[in-house]
Amino acid sequence: MFNYIKNAIINHFNSDVTPKGLVIIYLIALNFALFISPYFPGSRWPMITMVHLVTLLGVYSIYVSYRQNHHK
Repeated sequence: MFNYIKNAIINHFNSDVTPKGLVIIYLIALNFALFISPYFPGSRWPMITMVHLVTLLGVYSIYVSYRQNHHK
């Protein structure tokens, strides 16, 4: 899970992010984090926080691509 999120952070700068794809990946990652969190010691909030942070990076990427395409 951590490697998936780390790769998403690294690779989101090199790809186009669409809102539909971002929502789908967000829901899948959040459900996966909530599903596996009882099997790990400690709190589930660090995993959920990482999912939210990656989603915010995706929203920022959408904003930047929109700004580059429409405000030339």
